[in-house]
Amino acid sequence: MPGMRVKTRYQSFRQVLEQGPRAVVLYIVSQVVFAAVLAVAILFLIKGIFKASGPYKHSIGVIETKPEVMRYLGDQYRQKGFIFGSIRLNGKNGSADFSYRLRGMSGVSKVKVTAIKASGSWIYTALFFYPDARGSDVINLLE
Repeated sequence: MPGMRVKTRYQSFRQVLEQGPRAVVLYIVSQVVFAAVLAVAILFLIKGIFKASGPYKHSIGVIETKPEVMRYLGDQYRQKGFIFGSIRLNGKNGSADFSYRLRGMSGVSKVKVTAIKASGSWIYTALFFYPDARGSDVINLLE
């Protein structure tokens, strides 16, 4: 259609500028809040992907079978914070290398998981439980 102009973000902001300083502040605050909400949503989505993965579920299963670990954590433990690391999948192959924290009755601990997926099966090369989140002691969960 001839004579029709496409409205760009710059033109919208120019209109906000014309409305005065209060409109500019509200516009900027709304953009910052939107970006923050989007970032938090992405982080929780990533956390959900990790928690649904085979290596994460396997590590929790192994932890719950180790009496020395469960004495430290207690029955009411929970995952604390975000999961740091990576999971890469390519069909029946892939790799996982991540760590996460657990809060139990004796404080915060850390779990480290390293695995390789070959032909559809996960092979765990490292599965460590650190009773102290600083990593001073370690329990090898693969033994």
